[in-house]
Amino acid sequence: MFLKIIHTADLHLDSKMESNLSIKQANMRKNELRENFSRLIEQAKMLGVEVILIAGDLFDKVVVSKKVKQFVLEQIGDNPEIQFIYIYGNHDLGVFDKEENLPHNLTIFGKEWGYKTIKNVCFAGVTIEKNVYEPLFDKLDLSKDKINIVLLHGEMLKSNASSVDYGINTKLVKNKNINYLALGHIHKSNFNENGRIIYPGSMIAGGFDE
Repeated sequence: MFLKIIHTADLHLDSKMESNLSIKQANMRKNELRENFSRLIEQAKMLGVEVILIAGDLFDKVVVSKKVKQFVLEQIGDNPEIQFIYIYGNHDLGVFDKEENLPHNLTIFGKEWGYKTIKNVCFAGVTIEKNVYEPLFDKLDLSKDKINIVLLHGEMLKSNASSVDYGINTKLVKNKNINYLALGHIHKSNFNENGRIIYPGSMIAGGFDE
């Protein structure tokens, strides 16, 4: 039984984009970011994708314009055949916390571990505020009988993770029955641990360094 997913992160919708651009250019760039989100969903529909994972920083900041927030909610709500699973990142922490009437196909994992099972796949995720410590992973409960996909927004480090904001020590994810660790935060695509720890990268480069 197969389940098609798309894993994305760091779209940074509603970014000001004004540091090196004129107001006109910045507005064009902001429109491009929104259009890219629409194209992502269209591609998912074309490919028969059933789940879209958003591993943080969907938005560039917590206070988002009503227009952009409504755009995102309509895009999600208008595609009920796709389940959207979302965790907050360091830029958009809590952006929907006070929002009412969220689409039924949008699942947001908060500051405690959340779980959602679709077919034979268990999706687990948690929104972190700065760093991930061992007590949090002690609470992660995953069965060996399922395919387990975990969402986190942070940077995997082999040691001294607490010295880096949103640092996650690699040892914390070992022996936890995690088949795929869906990450955000790093804007360049990368994978390690035999392809099981994945940064999808940013869909549109935010600068020449990406």
